[in-house]
Amino acid sequence: MAHCGGTEPAKKKSKRVTGSFCSVPECSNAYGKNPEISFHDFPPSKSLLGKWLKAIRRDIGPTFEITESTKVCGAHFLPTDYKLPSKRALKRRETEGKGGKPKKLLNDDAVPSVFSFGPSTPQATPRKPPTKRRLSTSSSSAPEDEIGDEACDDQTPTYDDLKEENAELREENANLRAEIALVRTKLDAVEKECAVERKRSAVLADNLAKQEETRPTTFSISRYVGKAAMVRVFTGFTSIAMFMACFNFLLPDARTMHTWQGGRTKVNDVRTFAKPGPKPKLSLERQFFFVCVRLRTGQTLDELGDRFDVDATTLSRYFTTWINLMYFKFKELLVFPSRRRVDRNMPECFKNYYPSTRIIIDCTEIFVERPSSLAQQSAGFSNYKNHATVKSLVGISPDGAFTFVSPLFEGSISDRDVVIESGLLPLLEFGDSVMADKGFNIQDLLAPYGARLNIPPFNTKAHQMLPQDVIATKTIASVRIHVERAIKRVKEFRLLAGVVDNNLYDLLEQTMFTACMLCNFQPALVAR
Repeated sequence: MAHCGGTEPAKKKSKRVTGSFCSVPECSNAYGKNPEISFHDFPPSKSLLGKWLKAIRRDIGPTFEITESTKVCGAHFLPTDYKLPSKRALKRRETEGKGGKPKKLLNDDAVPSVFSFGPSTPQATPRKPPTKRRLSTSSSSAPEDEIGDEACDDQTPTYDDLKEENAELREENANLRAEIALVRTKLDAVEKECAVERKRSAVLADNLAKQEETRPTTFSISRYVGKAAMVRVFTGFTSIAMFMACFNFLLPDARTMHTWQGGRTKVNDVRTFAKPGPKPKLSLERQFFFVCVRLRTGQTLDELGDRFDVDATTLSRYFTTWINLMYFKFKELLVFPSRRRVDRNMPECFKNYYPSTRIIIDCTEIFVERPSSLAQQSAGFSNYKNHATVKSLVGISPDGAFTFVSPLFEGSISDRDVVIESGLLPLLEFGDSVMADKGFNIQDLLAPYGARLNIPPFNTKAHQMLPQDVIATKTIASVRIHVERAIKRVKEFRLLAGVVDNNLYDLLEQTMFTACMLCNFQPALVAR
């Protein structure tokens, strides 16, 4: 008997066997008991037949064979396993007067999948094949065309059906082609954008690679091109241009200076001898950069040696050499300004109240390690700082620039004695005024030079400070504060901010003077 869901149509109609039953284990459906259920023949295709047998857990053999009565009922198929009848077939049934629903046709690849037993249920014991039954001739028996080939003939699509379906498929295919063309157009546009972005990324990658190639790998001033803030952090200069201006000022003497070689070298030798020996490990520019970094950051020679890839001993020689060179060269720059020059650059805050001011002075102290000698300990101990210190008298012009830096004195010396020993008094002229704090009671020292002292008025114990004295104190303090701001700039060179090691004691005076002069390369402290 032909399979309704098979690939080949039946050539001959056959009568339905009334003894049809379902071959699935544990299923008791039979045509006589359940006429409302459709029954389907096993497919003629061997591959599909194998799938059916495997699904229903049957093996052809002595206990099971496929006969005309052996079928699988519709209870074991999903709704999606059936073909939908065409509209033309439904209309034909109505025309021919066949009522009820059309018979169901299985899809060509339909396989039974609905069973009462689960996947883990052991395969049922095959039952014996049914005994041959006599065909019923009862009038109540439905003709075989209800499940047989007649149902297949009723729902076989005609030429018009196929033509209509073909037209629908062509229209759907055209719509899909239009959608595909639109998607391809958008995809082409996206691919073009991606190509542009890839080219742009390649250009950026090349530029970055070139920058990495040209970027200095060594620790030098050229690493901070365009980074003024970092230049100030490491050197104290506001820009690379200012750094190079100072370096170019020192360069002629730097080319002929003799590197410090410890006790075998005199201080003046750093300026008078050509530089002998092997090529230095650092260029002159990097040597100057190293000295500025050490002054500004206060890092140890070992730390800086790791950055510059030079041993600490060599760096120590560079530092001694350059500090002495800078000390000598900056000495040439520090000329006590004339009265006329001071007046030309005097800010308004001084012009209004103290126009004769020539210099504002104050003392600053630097902490040093306690010396081993008891006499030096006593002389160097500062009662004001409660520590071993050295003291220097510094003076600034009204616009904030350093115009005077004295040699260093032991911490126990008084401010008055510092003024006497510093050499400042002979530089003053008749009519000058010196501004200072109350601790500088030096009016009698200034009188022989025709200069006078501007300090805050003293308060007597018997009376309260007079109103005019209060005003004078505030006025002097508002302008004298600039010398303290200048000293703060010096202490921003951290090599002088902490306790200075005894190894630097012999260089401390040159270092202090150099730091003060480097502050003059910074912007003006007081605006005019």
